[in-house]
Amino acid sequence: MLILLGVIMLVLLFMGYPMMVPLAVGTLFMMFTGMTFFGPDQAVTWMVTGVGSWVLAAVPMFIFAADILTKGHTANRLLDLVDAFSRHLRGGLPITTAAACAVFGAVSGSTQATVVAMGGPMRPRLLAKGYPDSFALALIINASDIALLIPPSIGFIVYGVVMKTSIGDLFLAGILPGLLVLLMFSVYCWIGARIKGIEPEERASWAERFTALRRAILPMGFPILVVGGIYGGWFSAVEASAVAVAYALLLEVVIFRKVSIRDLGPLALSSGMITAVVFILVAVGAAFSHTLGTANIPEKLLGPAIEAIGTNQVAALSLIAVAFFVGCMFVDPIVV
Repeated sequence: MLILLGVIMLVLLFMGYPMMVPLAVGTLFMMFTGMTFFGPDQAVTWMVTGVGSWVLAAVPMFIFAADILTKGHTANRLLDLVDAFSRHLRGGLPITTAAACAVFGAVSGSTQATVVAMGGPMRPRLLAKGYPDSFALALIINASDIALLIPPSIGFIVYGVVMKTSIGDLFLAGILPGLLVLLMFSVYCWIGARIKGIEPEERASWAERFTALRRAILPMGFPILVVGGIYGGWFSAVEASAVAVAYALLLEVVIFRKVSIRDLGPLALSSGMITAVVFILVAVGAAFSHTLGTANIPEKLLGPAIEAIGTNQVAALSLIAVAFFVGCMFVDPIVV
């Protein structure tokens, strides 16, 4: 039955169904085949409970703030700042792309918004510089995932709710791994540019750097405001998301005047659609994970490996990393 369950879910994935469909079908399959003693009514309860935490109210707020920033000047100002300090390096343009994804992720907390904000201006520039389209697309999409690590990460909020872990502690814990991933991207870009023989661009003058820094000061206040506010005890994660929306409106509507009041309706609708997808995934994922647990499937799959590892912490972390690596090949990271 377990093999048949995996085959059914993989077939649905390869047929192009949204991720929530294989998860829902897998949950119902386990219930109707007797792999678990719970019925569909209990699955509904698990789904409601999965999205019932008040902390998840931060998710639509951070997504809305990210959409406002993507529509406005913030993305370009952050991009100009990173470009001014890194374009003279070998592989400077792709390094700029990766670093800009990390910086915008620290402002928005959304991987989707980072792809949109950075992909639009950077992909044509990478192609014009001589980088293959496959390299440009892979770099932008994967570097945008740094937003999952650098606060305010929407993925951390969901994880904190599911695992009942302090979201503030998760935000702090993600900073160093996010910077390490950015460093590895930079090394990869430097090696790639050296192999392809792409020469660096002209070094920016200090006047250009100062101008770029001055223009990016207000957008860079986002991570300081959110993380500093949480750890300073000024507000909770949910309140921080509301502050992020207010600050985004202040920057883009009042100061930069790139976003008008009329733009807020379509932006809110877009944020609502993204939030709905995230919440459906979380709800169905909660039902699926509970069903897996009641059917003792994790113990059946990983039990022998866990027994072999014993108390070896390095081996345990390696096993978890491999499990996440394989799992994220097939499903959304939020579900994993």
